[in-house]
Amino acid sequence: MQAGEPSRTAWAAAFHRAAHQVLEQGRIFEDPLALRIVNEDATGIARWAEDHPPGRRMRTFIAVRTRFAEDSLTAACERGARQLVVLGAGLDTYAYRGALRDRVRIWEVDHPATQEWKRRRLADSGIALPPNLTFTPIDFERETLREGLAAAGFDPHQQSFFTWLGVVPYLTEEAIWSTLGFIASLPGSAQVVFDYANPPESLSPETRADHERRAARVADLGEAFRSYFESQKLRGKLMELGFREVEDLGPRQIAARYFPSRAAAMPEKGGHVVRASRRSADCRGDRSGGARSQSASRNRALRAGGIHTAGSDSGSHHRARTGDGARQGDGHGRSGQACRPDSGGWQSAGRYFITSAKWSMWWPTARCTNAHRYGRAWDFRGRTCSSLSKSSGERSSPGQAKACPTNFSGS
Repeated sequence: MQAGEPSRTAWAAAFHRAAHQVLEQGRIFEDPLALRIVNEDATGIARWAEDHPPGRRMRTFIAVRTRFAEDSLTAACERGARQLVVLGAGLDTYAYRGALRDRVRIWEVDHPATQEWKRRRLADSGIALPPNLTFTPIDFERETLREGLAAAGFDPHQQSFFTWLGVVPYLTEEAIWSTLGFIASLPGSAQVVFDYANPPESLSPETRADHERRAARVADLGEAFRSYFESQKLRGKLMELGFREVEDLGPRQIAARYFPSRAAAMPEKGGHVVRASRRSADCRGDRSGGARSQSASRNRALRAGGIHTAGSDSGSHHRARTGDGARQGDGHGRSGQACRPDSGGWQSAGRYFITSAKWSMWWPTARCTNAHRYGRAWDFRGRTCSSLSKSSGERSSPGQAKACPTNFSGS
């Protein structure tokens, strides 16, 4: 962006969100303030869209990443998150119309010039400011995100959720990893949703041509694309930083979730949206230091016996797909607080750990009858367990995790 001027790509993103409300009637996500914040009417937006047909792909992606972020925030709030940080907020309107805006304290972080411009737009549009919103202007050439949030009253010890939409492609890798490293280091645990693009040379010819046209447009605005990522390398780096759960949707996965009839025709590479969690999603409440120590010992023992524990030694929980309510375990077989299924069908559970080439998760007791589909099930209390791998015979291993016959039916 130009010095002393608001981000022009932030304006374009807001325009796309407004266009989605008019042209697709907000089918992916609804934003009743989208037209007001950009001071456009439906007729003008529809006319612009007709003159710019390639804008449909970008409009759809922006709508999807917004929906994905808001769905993820809803799930995080159900598990105890009480702080929302909107990085590169631009003209985002969640703080003024979101269903959970009264349940979280919100910080909007942006460049001072862009944030001042937004505040004028809000005033001109008659959009009221909620009392739990804190504007946090940060010039990253003068202060860090950690310093800016601390000065604005952010509590690093509370569970937090960060959105970072439409920003990563414009930053250097150094700036990206610095920000993600800060989020991963928060002692209260945190999640972040952001978007990125695969390298242009890895794209299909049609997708690459579309990308190059878009790259030329943003470069003309003085906000050129600067960073791209290979998906597997990005996942590996996120895990190295300390994130323990990474959900990454590429073009085909996005289509499968939001418009399944088009999934088969979508390219494998392109724009992605990611949710990374420093600690796997679980219910509210902290485990004691003693429980963490016991879990760490058990995990080390299990790994010594050839059993993968997929997570940190703190006994962090993994999620299992189930439509039923389940009880949260404490990392070694004891039940904890009840969890509620979220809208996506994911649910924390306890007692049994499943591991295979594709899955690492906790599985509720009632579902162990189906565990043979996924690999091995272990009960850390040592009462019952099931080894459903291709290896034959009983095995026992340290930590009282014992392998049992494949006809195990749960207990």
